[in-house]
Amino acid sequence: MKATVNYMDDPFEFIPSTLKQRCQWVVFRLEIRNGKSTKIPYSSANPSNYANVTDSHTWSTYGEAVQAMQKNDVNGIGFVFAREDAFCGIDLDHCRNPKTGEIEEWAQKIITDLDSYSEISPSGTGIHILVKGTLPPGKRRKGKIEMYDQERYFCMTGNSCKGTPRDIHERGFELELLHSQIFGTAKPDHNSPPIPNLSLLISNGFDDESVIVKAKQAINGDLFSALWEGNFEKYDSRSEADLALCSLLRFWTGGNPQRIDCLFRQSGLYREKWDEKHYSDGRTYGQATIEQALKGSTEIYQPKSHGQDFRSSEIRFPLEVLPSPLREYTQKLAEALPVPIDLVGVSVLVAAASVIGASRVIEVKPGWHESPIIFLAIVGDPGTLKSPMLHDVLQPISQYQAKLEKEFNEAYFVYKQDKLVYEKEKQLFTKGKRESPPCEPQEPTMKRVRVGDITVERLGVMLSENPEGLLLACDELSAWVKSQNQYKGGKGADRSFYLSLWNAAQIIIDRQKTSPIIVNNPVMSIMGCIPPAVLPELQDKENREDGFIHRILFAYPKPVRPYWEENSVPEEIQQNYENLVKGLIELRKELHPSILKFTPSAKETFKVWHDAHVEEFSSPTFPPNLKGFYAKLRGYCARLALILAVCSDPKTQAVDRESVEGGCALTEYFKAQAEAILPLLNPGKPTPEKRCEQAILRNLETNKEQTRRNIQRSVSSSPEIFHKVLDGLVEAKCVMKMKNPNPKGSEIFKLAKEDR
Repeated sequence: MKATVNYMDDPFEFIPSTLKQRCQWVVFRLEIRNGKSTKIPYSSANPSNYANVTDSHTWSTYGEAVQAMQKNDVNGIGFVFAREDAFCGIDLDHCRNPKTGEIEEWAQKIITDLDSYSEISPSGTGIHILVKGTLPPGKRRKGKIEMYDQERYFCMTGNSCKGTPRDIHERGFELELLHSQIFGTAKPDHNSPPIPNLSLLISNGFDDESVIVKAKQAINGDLFSALWEGNFEKYDSRSEADLALCSLLRFWTGGNPQRIDCLFRQSGLYREKWDEKHYSDGRTYGQATIEQALKGSTEIYQPKSHGQDFRSSEIRFPLEVLPSPLREYTQKLAEALPVPIDLVGVSVLVAAASVIGASRVIEVKPGWHESPIIFLAIVGDPGTLKSPMLHDVLQPISQYQAKLEKEFNEAYFVYKQDKLVYEKEKQLFTKGKRESPPCEPQEPTMKRVRVGDITVERLGVMLSENPEGLLLACDELSAWVKSQNQYKGGKGADRSFYLSLWNAAQIIIDRQKTSPIIVNNPVMSIMGCIPPAVLPELQDKENREDGFIHRILFAYPKPVRPYWEENSVPEEIQQNYENLVKGLIELRKELHPSILKFTPSAKETFKVWHDAHVEEFSSPTFPPNLKGFYAKLRGYCARLALILAVCSDPKTQAVDRESVEGGCALTEYFKAQAEAILPLLNPGKPTPEKRCEQAILRNLETNKEQTRRNIQRSVSSSPEIFHKVLDGLVEAKCVMKMKNPNPKGSEIFKLAKEDR
């Protein structure tokens, strides 16, 4: 079994988790070589043997390195830079006063320009900076500066420099410039504009990392990610793949050829051919590829303000933040049904939250606690396989509920037998044939983990009987809303009940004939499906801002065509998912809930996100109808981080930074979804022309190509309105008219372009 490190006892907590996850660690000893103190690497598995920076068999995991340091006579741990990873280290020597902490100006400028994880060297006199990027060919050492991206190792301290990022960022562009400034190895292109200063904001204001993140989160993010990693299997040649990636980079960089070149060099497609001269005028293969990409569409990415476009068109579901059992199951189930990956991803999060229930709470700060409670609405038209998806995701919970029912039936059978004996013994006591009264057996209660449509009063009873937590799951969420107050003429307090439930606040239900129901820590998640046209029913009928709808997370992805899919979820992946759910269920047996806190770096990450988030929706120009959603996302971010942390390790005693980063990414996704459903909440009454337009676009979104006649059959409009609207969409370039291979055939139409 490989060694692991408890986050609360981690001696190097601030070392980025992206490094800790890699099996590239060694330990080192300070030894005198040629009269000079030298840090010699040793194997963590056997600290008596040397480690070799070119032999991965002598490296180990982070946990093994820490244990070796704690149990053996070594001076510290080190990380090896390998050809296979994306990391580069910059060593700034003799630039820091160990007594005052003052850093020399030349070194501070490099630290500021690179703006990535930086830590103080073991001696206290130097600085190590780690970035993502590839060094250009040439020298690696000059004076007090060294730069390596392979076959070297850094002694790591975790003593991060104040004011520097806690993560390792993409800095390929800045790295190349720094290397050029120090070693003079850059090859200038006299036909291109000069390279700008490092501090200059370029193109649309995004640094390399932001460009890559946005490109990966776009609707075509899977394509970009594959090309970025060097996967060109979908193309007939590598040259076509090179051009495709450059075309995508053109969109995200504003058509800046220098930035396209710099980013391409960081991708997995980059190879020596890029710099080879292929033309008589001296142009390289790379220059010609970029020129060809720039001749394509002139469309570029330009961020718009809220209300002008929906970020749902730019942000995809961050599947990568889910722990492995959830991530693999989500991907395979989405492929097998098929459904959008969003629908499975958000559903497994709620399923996990519901079984964690009251067993775990996160303390954001003293006085601010969040329970893993999620209210989720899956928005989609009928026939998009939402119900089968929910059935599959909830199957492990349904199996557990069936087990509880079986246990209840067995206990109830015994109870009935004991009840008969009790009645006989009671009669004997009444007749004086028994000295003492018998003890009446207690009727068993069926434990529940899941409920369906239910009244508030009955739900109060269920919560009091099941303090571990519940899940309310229903195929049609609108039925849940309609059922509220149905027995009280619409004048009850059901919505207030659910407002309190979302906060896990004490619930008191007064009853006329019996004692009141009091639940001190109610924990229940809610999930269900709802058609877009029914969304307005979630709002208060009197249009009061009671905050009910703001407590709901929405998932409204673009539908996929449900073509026949032969595959199913592999047995091993299905089993891993079920085992995780069973492990989370075991937590419910603990007598008291565990209150988890952030690790120091996780708390710092959350604080930075929190303040940026608050600043965003506090802007005077921020849409008022979004503020309610954004305000509740503060708590949701902490809840999502808690769920990710517990799913990663059900026994964890702290929420680590990686889980917080995942919670932030998920919250950004839900921001976009809230923005996307806003027009559906207050749609107004559309004109006949508008209804016709929506029907045409919906038809063409589901069916890639359609004849005019087939489109008209799906639209409930008069022929005059239909032809006018369709021709108008063609004129507006929303719909494209295509040539039919059959000269006598009808016109064929398709959407003019896919949303990015």
